[in-house]
Amino acid sequence: MLRKAVFIVAMAAAQMAWAADRPISTDGTDPRTWDPKTDGPIAAPGNHKVVFENETVRVISVTVLPGETEPFHAHMRCAVLVFDRPVKITDRHPEGRVEQNPVLWGAIPWLGDKAPKNAPFVWLQPPEATHSITNNDTKVLHLTRIEMKKGCDAPPP
Repeated sequence: MLRKAVFIVAMAAAQMAWAADRPISTDGTDPRTWDPKTDGPIAAPGNHKVVFENETVRVISVTVLPGETEPFHAHMRCAVLVFDRPVKITDRHPEGRVEQNPVLWGAIPWLGDKAPKNAPFVWLQPPEATHSITNNDTKVLHLTRIEMKKGCDAPPP
């Protein structure tokens, strides 16, 4: 019985530590307060196509053509992102902040030094605050976004 109690306490501590390290969103604001009309498939339907949805996940195909700028939009759920290839982009935010870098994931600050430099790669991302991406490359930007409708609160394996 004592062993089981120690295991439960250890698991709870690990879960709390993991949750504490995970940001609530890319800008630190609470996604529950965001306008639902800014959701990617609603605000930027030309770039965000829902390809599958059920009660637990929504899968979105995101495409930005060379030279194209997508409308401002947000992603209110944490998601697994699957990037096809590196693409040169500019990521703009409504308050005027601009991030520019040679490859897509280099322009996203929360990836930092952990960002892989090859493709494809997969990344778990917190809800993404309002932004707009311009594709500055000659290659199409494409990624698959797998949104978790019930949250990302499960601890890592």
